[in-house]
Amino acid sequence: MDISPKCLELARKKIRRARIESNVKKVVKGSVTDLSIFNDEQFDSILCLGPFSHLVDGSDREKAAKEIVRVARKGAPLFVSVIGLYGVFRTVLQKFPYELIDSAHEEMFLYGIHHWHEMRSKREHGFPDAYFWHVDELRQLFEGRGVKTLEMAACEGLSSHLQGPTNKIYKNKAAWAKWVNLILKTCSDPTIIGIGEHLLYVGKKK
Repeated sequence: MDISPKCLELARKKIRRARIESNVKKVVKGSVTDLSIFNDEQFDSILCLGPFSHLVDGSDREKAAKEIVRVARKGAPLFVSVIGLYGVFRTVLQKFPYELIDSAHEEMFLYGIHHWHEMRSKREHGFPDAYFWHVDELRQLFEGRGVKTLEMAACEGLSSHLQGPTNKIYKNKAAWAKWVNLILKTCSDPTIIGIGEHLLYVGKKK
């Protein structure tokens, strides 16, 4: 399920390429804020990658969380990833330092809200409207909906903002295996989660 027709078409192509059509019941266009096409407690698990980072309005985030929990069966695991607020700060420092003093970005630094439409007149391309998350906020959103938190982790872990050095060691299989192991061992450390580019929430519906 996705709100973007282009993303859905890409999904269909990947499904065909992988020859797993028989394993995919349906490809659906829709929004995470309205899952009314699905019944209560319909799914054995929920995988939600991305949408919560583009719900700028707080009421939409509340609706989305409520809907995800509603369609999950009791005991079902929920996997939700978002863009981390402090990871974005590091991205700005690394790639867009001029944005540190750009008044159009002040709302992002204060509240985690990014409005692309306010910058269209300045640049032709840019990141779409977004909401960047603090770790505790993500946990509280789902715990407030009757979900037990099982784990939180930084998706890129120790490799956050280090794509170049990480990719560079790939051909050295021993070094790569060691580094991947270190990432997996440390990705749920609170000191790593907070500065991750993407955060992963893992919960269980009570």
